[in-house]
Amino acid sequence: MPRPERTGPGGESEGNANLGWLAQPQLFNARLATTEEVPKEYSHWVHLQTSMTEAIANQFVALPEVVVHYSGRCTLLDWEARLLSDATATRKSATARHISLLADGEPVMVARSVVLAASAIEEVLTSLQSTPLGTMLFEDGRWQRISQPLPLIARSTLIGRACTWRHLPTSETLAVEEFFLPALLPHR
Repeated sequence: MPRPERTGPGGESEGNANLGWLAQPQLFNARLATTEEVPKEYSHWVHLQTSMTEAIANQFVALPEVVVHYSGRCTLLDWEARLLSDATATRKSATARHISLLADGEPVMVARSVVLAASAIEEVLTSLQSTPLGTMLFEDGRWQRISQPLPLIARSTLIGRACTWRHLPTSETLAVEEFFLPALLPHR
C-alpha cells in the first residue's frame, strides 16, 4: 500500500521541500569536521572507497535518480579553495553542481561538486545534467582520486565527506562533497 505523501507549506513533498537550499548556492555552508565529530552510524558512508552512487544502488537494488538543483557559478568557501589547490584563495569564483540522489523516490544523499571557474574541466561538470558524476569518475581512466575522504558537516547537522579528483590530461582538480540524509542510514 503506498504511503501518503507528506507536503510542505508550498505543496512540495516534505523530502524535497527541505532541499530548497540546494538551488541557492549562497546558502551552502559546510566545514571540515574531525573524525570524532562523525557519529558511528555515518562512519561507513564517510569512509567508503567506492562510488557512492554504486553503493546506494546496491543498497536499494536500483540506480538512484539524480535531481539537479543548481549548476552554475558560486563562491568557494576557504577550505574548498585550498582543496582545489588554490592555497591563496585568490580565485574564489567557481562552478558548482548541487544534486540530490533519490532512491525509491526518497532523497538519500545530497552533493556539491566544484571546480575553479574557467578551468579546463568546467564544461565536464556543467554538461553532466542528470548523469551521476560517480559514473564518470570511476569508469573514466582519465580521473584519479587524489585525497582520502575528509569528514564534513553542513547546515550544522548534515554529516558528509569530501574527496578531490584530478583530471590527468589537464591536471585540474574537482572537489566532490557528499552529505547523507536520514533515509540512507537504515540502509547499510
